[in-house]
Amino acid sequence: LTSKKKITKKSIRLIRKYVSKGNYFCINTGRPFSGCINYYNDLGINMPLITDNGAFIYFPKGSDWITKEFTIEKDLFLKFYSEAKTYLLGIFSHLKSKMISNDSSIFPSWLIHNEIGHELIEGEIENILDENLPIVNARVKGNNKDEFEAILNKYSNDISYRFWGEYDGVLSYELYSVNASKGKALLYLEDLLNISHDHTFAFGDQKNDLSMIECAHYGVAMINATDEVKNASSYISDYDCNHHGVAKFLKKHAK
Repeated sequence: LTSKKKITKKSIRLIRKYVSKGNYFCINTGRPFSGCINYYNDLGINMPLITDNGAFIYFPKGSDWITKEFTIEKDLFLKFYSEAKTYLLGIFSHLKSKMISNDSSIFPSWLIHNEIGHELIEGEIENILDENLPIVNARVKGNNKDEFEAILNKYSNDISYRFWGEYDGVLSYELYSVNASKGKALLYLEDLLNISHDHTFAFGDQKNDLSMIECAHYGVAMINATDEVKNASSYISDYDCNHHGVAKFLKKHAK
């Protein structure tokens, strides 16, 4: 995506050409299905779609989808939530076909991707959660970092987390299943589709891309990526997201 959250026509054309040669091209994103399906449709390719940082892998089947999921089990999360609730200002999660939150007003609009009109259900989490969770976005009181992470660490066999930082005294976390990551999803498809590891590419610019970049044979940091991502990558693209960086790298290095 460009900085204006678009895919350029040139990138679409080059990616379609890459696929026409028998290659796979897969969007592997932290966004939920509702926040990336329009981009998938723009590409016009019949490929798997990885969402929620590897928690869901969607396989197209006619006008429908088959889903492989790596999620946090509902009852386990409710047990964790009962212990951590006193430190939480709010949680928000995209489920398969709806969104849930106890207070969505504290989450930024860019996080609530809802381009296809999923229903938002708000209320006490214990009363509205009825399925497993892919990603849980959590906001925590700024002076309770140690207490909250101590509870998270009790559930480390099942729940992983990513700390995004502190803003105006509020801590931002992303919780997900230990079995879910962009990297694990890449390896799952590599095995399922019988793809030689030497032929795998992954492109990213943020910390949630690290596992994918480290798992691919060609781990490529976009030239506009964070230093953390660049330091973990074997390659850096010649062009940024506004100048067809992914497509031009594939044109130069992939068959």
